[in-house]
Amino acid sequence: MAELSQSFVQAGHSGSNFFTDLRARYNAWRIYRRTLAELSMLSDRELYDLGVHRSQIQSIAMEASHRK
Repeated sequence: MAELSQSFVQAGHSGSNFFTDLRARYNAWRIYRRTLAELSMLSDRELYDLGVHRSQIQSIAMEASHRK
């Protein structure tokens, strides 16, 4: 019986982590999309001034979304 209670509490706790993880992933996705959109709007000259090549935009957006 005690085992069943512990399993139930652990299951509730992992559900909480699920939603926390889901929110973190959603926020990271939003940062990725925003960074990608903003950098994509820049001209090649503006990107050059920043020291960025157009082929690097996706990796820069990915790095931005995984920073804490």
